[in-house]
Amino acid sequence: MNRWQTERREQLIFGRNFDRAYYAPGGLAYFDHLDVGVVRKLFEEGFFDLDRKYQGAPSVEEMIRFCLENDEDDEKMWYFHGFAISPERIDCRVTIEGMGSYKKPSKQGRERFYELHQNASVLSDRQEETCYCWYD
Repeated sequence: MNRWQTERREQLIFGRNFDRAYYAPGGLAYFDHLDVGVVRKLFEEGFFDLDRKYQGAPSVEEMIRFCLENDEDDEKMWYFHGFAISPERIDCRVTIEGMGSYKKPSKQGRERFYELHQNASVLSDRQEETCYCWYD
């Protein structure tokens, strides 16, 4: 990853320039509540490994498509969480570990969420107001 790509990725995800001090030992920096628009830009700009699915999760493209097809009139409905690997490492990448909703989705959106994330390590109870999943 070149310097411009590094800074672009850091700005999109964290709103700051790259500094190794922000990365834990081992080179990981976690993020939470990343909105669909940011994940879409990261996807379009090639910051995800498109051939890799994390721990049985749907692909990033499938998750973005889900968000756009469910409650798309509300851009602040869905969010993502995951981590970035330091650009100083050879395997630098962005990984989505799961997603959630800020508020209760429509009945159809909720059903599709549970169908899409049926293999998640943690999946919110269907009775909860919001949705949440995490892949370990």
